[in-house]
Amino acid sequence: MGARPPRRGKQDAVRTGGPIDEESVYAYSKFLFHHSIAAMTTVQITLPDDLAKTAQAAGLLESEVIQGMLRQHLQSQALDDLRQVWRAMPSQQLSPEIEAEITDAVRQCRAEMQAEPGAG
Repeated sequence: MGARPPRRGKQDAVRTGGPIDEESVYAYSKFLFHHSIAAMTTVQITLPDDLAKTAQAAGLLESEVIQGMLRQHLQSQALDDLRQVWRAMPSQQLSPEIEAEITDAVRQCRAEMQAEPGAG
């Protein structure tokens, strides 16, 4: 049996129609990053010699460490994007267009979850 997403995550909120807060989005994105199965890609980068030596000595050029740094940065960017959306939203009422977009996004997320093997 695979790992289950956090109870307060986006998936449960979408299924139940409950609120989706920043903490829930973060918990769910963290779950996805750590439990996704993906093909592996080899990446080659060019660094100045002194930076490469220092990073190597610090253990920062290990695949797992780089994966962790990339995941952390991507999560941070996603949260920053979410905060920008929240700041841009009206404080009292959503327009019909925004409500329709949210409804469509929830429906799409539900359809994707139902299409996943073992979803239920």
